[in-house]
Amino acid sequence: MSITSEERVRIKELMISDPCVLSPPQSLEFILRKIRELPPGSKILEMGTFIGGSACKFAQTNPDIIIHSVDLNDYTTTPADYQQYLPHVQRHLHSPQLTTDDLSELQRMQTENYPQIILHTGNSRSLGIQNFSLVYIDANHTAKEVFLDLHYAWDCVDENSYIMGDDVNFASVYNAWNKFALVKNVELTIYGNRAMIKKITANAKMDDNLYNHFWDMSKMALIELMETSGTDSDFFY
Repeated sequence: MSITSEERVRIKELMISDPCVLSPPQSLEFILRKIRELPPGSKILEMGTFIGGSACKFAQTNPDIIIHSVDLNDYTTTPADYQQYLPHVQRHLHSPQLTTDDLSELQRMQTENYPQIILHTGNSRSLGIQNFSLVYIDANHTAKEVFLDLHYAWDCVDENSYIMGDDVNFASVYNAWNKFALVKNVELTIYGNRAMIKKITANAKMDDNLYNHFWDMSKMALIELMETSGTDSDFFY
């Protein structure tokens, strides 16, 4: 569908008053509570933009922060990857005629009024930016990719800051978060389908019972272990 000028005005008004977000309100609020606490000038990294609804919610919640959001934005090259989310977008925007061809335009429409949202196209780990106050992960949902995203987030988030993520109700996503927390010896908080880890490097070592088995492994060795041990459904224990 090519969005008409009349439809654009209607959809735009709806997006401003109620951004199109895939997550349920109570789950989103888990993240917004942390965002409200951030001081002016803080930087957030969102790994996985989709059509920008979460980034808009972040900007509305704390207008004084900067949000870097990155996505492959390959809506037309791999439409099947986004087809499952289309019915939600259609219902939210009261536009059953929308197709995956419209998603790129919807992203632009939804984010263009927020100068504090900086959009990037590329792999979720492609940015060379450091010192984030919070990183939110909602990109590729395979265990290997989530595990790599978590390592990237750990390296670019500030000490005592938070890494948060979505869809831990997926076995593959939960598996990656669980294993990462185990590797870093940090507390993993689960709230509904959301996850949270606080970066405390002083704790980022194995306890004595696990040290010999995991700590000497490189990141790629750990990923190889994940791939050969039933990544999407099994755990270390």
